[in-house]
Amino acid sequence: MYANRAAYEAHLKTPHFQKYKSTTSHMVKSLKLVDMQALDPETMSRMFKKMKSH
Repeated sequence: MYANRAAYEAHLKTPHFQKYKSTTSHMVKSLKLVDMQALDPETMSRMFKKMKSH
């Protein structure tokens, strides 16, 4: 789960994701990003703030 598309795109460029992607590519048939809306935007906002503080 990502706060927004920019956060997702940034994660794709991280070294740990690149390693994961290269070592598991033979196991993946397809990838699909699904845009979703939070049912409770206030809780989602607080969750992402809490994640940033760690």
